[in-house]
Amino acid sequence: MIGIKFGKIERETIHLCIDMQRIFLEPSPWFCQQGIEILEPILALIRHQPYKSWFSQFMTPNNSNEMENSWERYYEYWKPLTQDHLEKGMLDIHQGLFQESSTPQIFEKFSYDSFKNTELDKELKSLSVKTLIMTGVETDVCVLATVFSAVDLGYRVIMASDAMTSSDLQCHDFVLNSLTNRFDQQIEVASVDEILEEWK
Repeated sequence: MIGIKFGKIERETIHLCIDMQRIFLEPSPWFCQQGIEILEPILALIRHQPYKSWFSQFMTPNNSNEMENSWERYYEYWKPLTQDHLEKGMLDIHQGLFQESSTPQIFEKFSYDSFKNTELDKELKSLSVKTLIMTGVETDVCVLATVFSAVDLGYRVIMASDAMTSSDLQCHDFVLNSLTNRFDQQIEVASVDEILEEWK
């Protein structure tokens, strides 16, 4: 891990909490046990800057017929997790996190990348946000897809290493180590404590 290497984190920075939803944090075929362990680090970031935490929300379709090509096949396989079959409220953001944010914004998406909801980039630009702190699940899927888009769009990206996780911890470690080495001028990987120290 490289820590914070490009100076102080400006006050306008937004903390983007990715997919911390009931479907990943409660028993379901997509349950990520490790997600429970990162609730406290994420809460520390939200409480530090309660007006600066936004959320992305992974949405499933009502049924596979609403999707195309490989996504249609994907939801044929995961049919129990389409909204026609899913328990009501399972796609909701974890209430313990959501309620701590003073001005929460939620950006729904139907794919891994949070920026597929184009309103996210528009809102960030309207507030002159230049830096994003990323947390959430899973490091090697939705977090990674969002990080790459943020880099392409020119944002300074800070990944909170102890506030994101995966159901496959080897993949989690591989992603963080690889990004540290390959994207050392565009991505910073730091602990929550290191981030809080620089985000005043």
